[in-house]
Amino acid sequence: MRLFLRLDGLNPDAAVDLLMELSETQDRDHDSSKDAGRIVKALDFHPLAITVAGSLIQSAVYSLQEYANALDSRLAQAELLDTESELARYKKVSATFEVSAQALARLGSTDPSAHDALALLDILAFMHHQGVHEEIFVRAWSYEESVLSRWEGKDEEANLNIKTLTPWHVAQCRKFLQPRPLEGRMHAFRKARAHLDRLSLVNVDPATKSISLHLLVYEWARARLQRPGEAWASAASILTLSTKGRNDWQPFSDRLVRHLETNFKLASGPGDSAILCPQRELCRIWYRFAWQMCRADSTQTIVLCERLVEGTKDCCGESSIEVGLVDAQYIFGIVHLKDGQVKEAVKQLEHVVQIHGQNAQAIELLEHVVEVQEKSLAADHPDRLAFQHVLASAYLEADNGHDAQAKELLEHVVEVRENSLAADNPDLLASQHVLAYAYLACGQTKQAVELLEHVVKVREKSLPEDHPNRLASQRVLAQVYWQDGQGQRALDLIQHVVAVWQTRKSERQVDYRGQINSERLLARMLEKLAVSDEALDLVESSSADHDPGEQA
Repeated sequence: MRLFLRLDGLNPDAAVDLLMELSETQDRDHDSSKDAGRIVKALDFHPLAITVAGSLIQSAVYSLQEYANALDSRLAQAELLDTESELARYKKVSATFEVSAQALARLGSTDPSAHDALALLDILAFMHHQGVHEEIFVRAWSYEESVLSRWEGKDEEANLNIKTLTPWHVAQCRKFLQPRPLEGRMHAFRKARAHLDRLSLVNVDPATKSISLHLLVYEWARARLQRPGEAWASAASILTLSTKGRNDWQPFSDRLVRHLETNFKLASGPGDSAILCPQRELCRIWYRFAWQMCRADSTQTIVLCERLVEGTKDCCGESSIEVGLVDAQYIFGIVHLKDGQVKEAVKQLEHVVQIHGQNAQAIELLEHVVEVQEKSLAADHPDRLAFQHVLASAYLEADNGHDAQAKELLEHVVEVRENSLAADNPDLLASQHVLAYAYLACGQTKQAVELLEHVVKVREKSLPEDHPNRLASQRVLAQVYWQDGQGQRALDLIQHVVAVWQTRKSERQVDYRGQINSERLLARMLEKLAVSDEALDLVESSSADHDPGEQA
């Protein structure tokens, strides 16, 4: 606030002349000059406050005398008449804004557009103070029906999907200007904007028709709110709907991003304004914000994505593994990449590939990153190898005919890592584990057996018996034994793996996917061996498809 409170006031005569001119007072007799003098003195001769006062008087809501009396009454109630301090000066100046707001409130009883003007002021308090384009509102209104129609008949899983906007966001948007044909809402918006412009509470650019607020008015507009959480939710929903569900860059993105940044910042500070927003709906807002801010290279995107990932975990629980967390981590991985944080990007994208490897966007992104790194980084650079490993895993998980590419890429990664890392290095073992799976996918069972026996042997020496990575390698080795015709070895090993998983059942750290996949593999083996009762029990207790590569 201090940056804009130190504006020098006008001299008394110039202040009176400005007020008379703006209020279009023709009769400058003794009484009118006296009343004008009372007003400008009460406002500490501040030009913006005088401009707002003059605009209200010019609109014939008040005469000079009536305005002077109203302002004196306001200052007296706040005990500011004879107070002199920087904060008191701000409050004196903002008093004239409040008088204008009271005038709009009274006018609203007969003119709904005056009520709309106050509602618009509440919305503007949670956007950037400059360049609020009409297009933001028009795009949001035009997208409402698409959201509602797409939501009809959605099941519970869709309710967890953070990519999908919901009727809740439409309802928040419609709290400002009730639903009506688009042309009617635009007309109502312009009438509301005109009220604020006429009273000099905002400035409307004559060329672009965008709205800007002086910082004094902007701070006052937010400070006066009785229910800031509701106003924030409406502003955030309007901004979210204005993206029209798109993740790509648009010319519109550059005009939007500073409003997204401001809205996010105001929801993240003291007295969190987002407290009234349900967590899932908030995650949907942050997801849309993240894409637009990422495309516009906003410096706040990392912090927003951190909030998005944590919020998704909190609101979706275990279900978020399939329908929420993957999407949050995918955008977080992209943001890390753009920010040059390669290790963090790998961490996020590895989980995306493990859970949702068929995501064509993830594969496309990884291919691009690998292509760039192969031109710019040495063959043994850890970052280059990390992304080659993740891309190869994505190829295998996608089940789209890229098994041979995955094998070739992994053979390269393993060869380089074997020359530079110790035999028990986790990164090397992870690549060997996935390479063995690639061999299996390509029908090279003997090579898969040989490599997995090595990985299992090393991991049995370096990891606890119930470590998920050790159990994953043993499970895949059991599958390879089975396909290689070594049925008894396969059965003995997978029974051991399932037994270990079941001993961990009551412990805090349980990898449900690893356990389910192990039980399902054992069930299939038993079924093949006609041990039907035991197989049936395991099949009924396992709901996930077999996924040999969930651990590395």
